[in-house]
Amino acid sequence: MKPPVSPYRGRDKWGDVALDVALAVLGGLLAWGALTALGDVPFVRALGVYTACAAAATLVLAVVRAGTRRLPVLERGEAEDSWVLRAWRGDWSHATLLDLGLGVLGVWLAALGLGAGGDLVVPAVAVGVAGAWFLVRVGLTVAGRRSRETLRLTADQVVHDSPWGRVWCPREAVVGVTARGSRLVLRLDRPAEQRPCPRPWRRGRRGAVDDEVVVDCSRTGHAAAGLARWCHDRLGAISGAVD
Repeated sequence: MKPPVSPYRGRDKWGDVALDVALAVLGGLLAWGALTALGDVPFVRALGVYTACAAAATLVLAVVRAGTRRLPVLERGEAEDSWVLRAWRGDWSHATLLDLGLGVLGVWLAALGLGAGGDLVVPAVAVGVAGAWFLVRVGLTVAGRRSRETLRLTADQVVHDSPWGRVWCPREAVVGVTARGSRLVLRLDRPAEQRPCPRPWRRGRRGAVDDEVVVDCSRTGHAAAGLARWCHDRLGAISGAVD
């Protein structure tokens, strides 16, 4: 039996939609002002195009979010006795698109600066390096080294993917399950195996304790407390009091 499902509505949903719309409108106005007043300046034109694209992507996110009635819930995996819980794709896809745009923008501005030469060469190189950083981060996302929050329970393992990287352990290593606010915490009797994202692109790991697996459930259709009870029953954890 799955844990209770929380509908996606109320302040959590519409507050996010309002913020998305506000950012999209602000970005659109900034892009319009820049392109109208200084559109003939190549550097301003590049910034204006990126800002307009980012505003459009954010508006699309707002529309998709407004139409979403339920965030992702636990699903059966392909293997026997396996379950998968993934965070909502919308925020992650939006962030990846912005990263891609920043990478292209950085390379574009670098090319303009290097082409102009003179005092713009050094800033152009710095901006180009920043753009390359974002492009590599997109590559790491495509390659699976960075991922939206995902929890997998297989017949013999617990696997957690996140922007930090991958953490996994045998199912029998779980000795306790708790909920801390919107986070699910699995306590282990040994350090978990880890495959982190390369350090320059690695986001700080929640908890930062080797014998814990911490999953952010805020963009899923389950409350962390209900998911903790389900995991406790499913994994047979021995000390899983739910806070």
